[in-house]
Amino acid sequence: MKWNRRDMVCMSNSIRWFGWQLRRDRGFLVFYIVALFCLFPLLTFAIYSPEDDSFLYLELVILPILCIVAMACFMPSHLFAHLWNKRELDLYSSIPLKRAAMFSLRFFTGLFISFVPLLMAIALECGVLLLLRMDTNLMMAMLRCTGKSMALGALLYSLNVWIAVRCHNRLDTAVMTISYLAVPLIIIVGVYGLIANNINAILVCNEADIIASLITENVLVRWLINLFAPLISFAMILSEGMTVFAAESLSKIAVPPFIWIMWLLESAMLTALSHRAYVRAPHEESGQRTSHIMMYPFVIDALTLGLFVYAMDVDDSTFSRSIFIGAIFLFLLLSFIAQRKVRIRIRHVATLAVLGILTGLLQLAVVQTAGFGLVQENIPADAERYRLIVTMDQYEEGQTMTMTSVWIEAGNDDLIGLLRSFQDEVIEDAKENDPSAWDDGKPTMTIQFNYDSNGGSGTRSYFLFDANQEYLQKYRAVISQFSEDSRVTTEIISES
Repeated sequence: MKWNRRDMVCMSNSIRWFGWQLRRDRGFLVFYIVALFCLFPLLTFAIYSPEDDSFLYLELVILPILCIVAMACFMPSHLFAHLWNKRELDLYSSIPLKRAAMFSLRFFTGLFISFVPLLMAIALECGVLLLLRMDTNLMMAMLRCTGKSMALGALLYSLNVWIAVRCHNRLDTAVMTISYLAVPLIIIVGVYGLIANNINAILVCNEADIIASLITENVLVRWLINLFAPLISFAMILSEGMTVFAAESLSKIAVPPFIWIMWLLESAMLTALSHRAYVRAPHEESGQRTSHIMMYPFVIDALTLGLFVYAMDVDDSTFSRSIFIGAIFLFLLLSFIAQRKVRIRIRHVATLAVLGILTGLLQLAVVQTAGFGLVQENIPADAERYRLIVTMDQYEEGQTMTMTSVWIEAGNDDLIGLLRSFQDEVIEDAKENDPSAWDDGKPTMTIQFNYDSNGGSGTRSYFLFDANQEYLQKYRAVISQFSEDSRVTTEIISES
């Protein structure tokens, strides 16, 4: 590869300017390093307890995530602030350095300041923990969470660099930085609530079983959420770290394996977009209002739609109306900030009307498409194992009997096929079951279909009123195959 003189000069200048940038920010850099030293090794000595190693979760998961998020939000606006001042932009343009090299210099300076001191502090922390003879397996489990947090932090940093380059002033950058964190969260919570509130119109089984598993048992949903909602991803990493000390069930909401590769790819894509925007940014837009379609226009509409959807999830009509009013207020407020004028235009009214219609259509689509295909009544055919639990109450006065089969492993096609056919039969009976037939002291039957797989686990349960004991007679032959068949034994039958 041949280098011309201009490229050599540019590279030489880049190295010198990298050193100058670090010297310029040395005050902040020293403060950050001292703060990290206090947060990690010194704090460890203060809270260390040989009987309780849960402090590792604070030191190796929570504190690094807080530092990563803080630096990923602060450094881009600090390093690219010259884009918002014409005089400063003209000054930097006079430097004998290509704009592409200037972008790379500032981008990698931010990465260096954000992550290198933190990595050094964590390495020092690990050294201290080894001297204290902490469990290395536990440390490695915590450090895996920290590694994922850093990959996610790189994505968040690149996103905020793109925002800083696309915005033309400090106010817009601050508003967009907060919005791009909040809007995905609001939309996901709103859609999740919309599906949960319409479960009864979609399914027959107990809605609590599905609501709890909308995220936990659907790997595709977890992947999509982690691709677009950094705050939820950080929360999932925190829950993943907590599984070492708390309930194993939290592992069901951990981030998908190898998602960090996608985070790095997204970061690279955003970096390329930021580089292109930086090189082509016209000087005359510096300090002007931001008009890029992915800034105010997109954020305002997405935020309002998310709040409208969330308002439809709320059962309390007064609170729901308050959210609708708040959504309209935020829509107008952000619109006024974007246009730098307090003026309601016809397009604002038209946009609100369209967003309201979209919200209604979205609710209709949730019911018609069974929650966009995310809600499935039948247990999956490709699970690793299955189990049937039948609880019969008051068939004999004062008695409750529970039959729990052992797990039926994949490959036992006869019993799995029988179980799935049995669920179809129970679904049809549950649709016709009359809740008014319930009477205290009369027989009832609860049938649960459990499944477990790498993609997630779940339950489908059905509650049947059986005053005339017709369901018991109807299901007796099928239930007996799970309780008496030599290939499947019952764990326990309890009476109370």
